Amino acid sequence: MARRRSTGIYRHGRGWKFAVKDPSSGKWKQLTATAARFRALRVSVRNPASVTRTEVAQLRDRYQERLGLTSEQGLAAQDEVRLVRAVEDFLRFQRNTPAFLRDKRRVLEEFGDVVGNVELSAVTRDDLAEFEARLSAESRKLHPTSVARYLRYLRTFFNFALREEWVTRSPFANFRIPRDASTPIEVYALDELRSLVTALRSSGENGDRGYALWMLQGCLGLGLRVMELEALDWEDFDEKQRFVRISKTKNAQSQRLQPIPRVLMSEFVRRASSGPMFPAQSGERANRNQMSSLRCRIAKLSPGFSWRRLRRTYATLLQAGGVDSLIIDRLLGHSSRSSAVRVSASHYIGKEYSFYRDLVDEALKPLGGVFAD
Repeated sequence: MARRRSTGIYRHGRGWKFAVKDPSSGKWKQLTATAARFRALRVSVRNPASVTRTEVAQLRDRYQERLGLTSEQGLAAQDEVRLVRAVEDFLRFQRNTPAFLRDKRRVLEEFGDVVGNVELSAVTRDDLAEFEARLSAESRKLHPTSVARYLRYLRTFFNFALREEWVTRSPFANFRIPRDASTPIEVYALDELRSLVTALRSSGENGDRGYALWMLQGCLGLGLRVMELEALDWEDFDEKQRFVRISKTKNAQSQRLQPIPRVLMSEFVRRASSGPMFPAQSGERANRNQMSSLRCRIAKLSPGFSWRRLRRTYATLLQAGGVDSLIIDRLLGHSSRSSAVRVSASHYIGKEYSFYRDLVDEALKPLGGVFAD
């Protein structure tokens, strides 16, 4: 890596990154940014030397303009980011549908009506509680699920501000988003799963290679999130040790080795190939829209079907098989645990991988009767 220059941009690999000088200490500091922001502002060329000084200056000006910085202000301006400008910058880098963005903007603007155009660092937990009370007012007639969704939008915004170093601490750090206790957590009984598998095999939704049933086996047998299922490749599959490596997931703490239950191992070996492990019917990597479309089609055969319901069924089978809740958390890739649970979980950290695999094998034996021909 080349030495950082006074322009505030330094060479890194095949491109350029950005840094600003702290006027108080005189030290350089790299500005953190989302991948979307670096894609928009970084020069990606095979030979960085071919980038002219004019292009470097233009990139610097664009970056500082988006952050509201001037060369004299440096990092000090980041401590004075106000809500309205931060919302605009946040929405600019959200990769959502227009309708989803309008929904987020409406919620954030309503939060601005509650607290005003204040500095982000001045927002407190009490402001969040006041906003929650406003959403939950009887006159609004909002369902508790909607209230929780709007608060999650706001939490995503403050997580973005934290990554951009506009704030040093999120007001959501000690704030619990309420859950709708009236909505039951639905799981499948084994008889329901057998009926679903039978309906899939006799319908045209299963495709030529049985891809719909294969998706169901992966989601139920591995307990994965949809995004984790979509990202799996056959190179992540270890036949000898009987696991798949989950590397692309919700957060770094969720990366793990997921045991494959013995009752489904023969299907994994039969399908082993190259490319995506759980492709769409076309053979290409499945995306979120295709998974959503498949879910809707399966729901016509089995009302109430969802991928999340399969994941909950996986957890329920483990629990019924006597697996400790701490191990279930680990297998599901949960990252948020209380301090007491983290201390208790240290008992399992030194366990061999075969320990978890044997527990999964025993608990998921009933799936053998579900998927039997």
